[in-house]
Amino acid sequence: MPLIQNGSVARGMIRKQRSFPSRTSSGPATFWSAFRRLCALLAVFSSANVFAPSIFAQSQTAPEPIAHSAANSAGYAGSEACSRCHAGIYKQFSSTAMGRSMSTATPVFLKDATPTPYVNEKLKRRFEVYSKDDKIYQSEAGIGTDGKETFRDEHAVDWIVGAGMNGFGAILQRDQYLFQAPLSFYNKPATWGPSPGYEFVDLGFNR
Repeated sequence: MPLIQNGSVARGMIRKQRSFPSRTSSGPATFWSAFRRLCALLAVFSSANVFAPSIFAQSQTAPEPIAHSAANSAGYAGSEACSRCHAGIYKQFSSTAMGRSMSTATPVFLKDATPTPYVNEKLKRRFEVYSKDDKIYQSEAGIGTDGKETFRDEHAVDWIVGAGMNGFGAILQRDQYLFQAPLSFYNKPATWGPSPGYEFVDLGFNR
């Protein structure tokens, strides 16, 4: 490797190359690819101008303790988990669009985002959003030449992403991987439609 001189420093330093784990296009999404997709969804459904330097001002008021149970000790903790030690940041950040851009999916969300089926005639697929067992579900079904279902796949949605500027997307978790749900809610038409990247190809629940 070539030697590098740094300004007035006379001695040379050997630049070390950093190796990263290789990623393949097959199999489940890696953590980083899933993370990039989540960031892309947040960019689509959230306002871009949401940060301010004042967010990082600490509050001098002692916050109320947050109760934690064994059930939520692992996985997504939510912003509330940070409020115990960072009440000022939590309060200000929660008032921004980005601060409201991820929440646990519950049927309450469907009160303002009325479920409507979406049919892709070209792909012969029918997608639906509905609530069941106090959870939000999305399903995909194949449509045969006789109009009957050829298969049906459904999954519970874990999180809703987006601040509502343009709409909301949905994320589900299988094992330790995050997947994008095929339907998203769009504000202007006030209806459910294909999530970004799902317009012309059937990706099911595998992206």
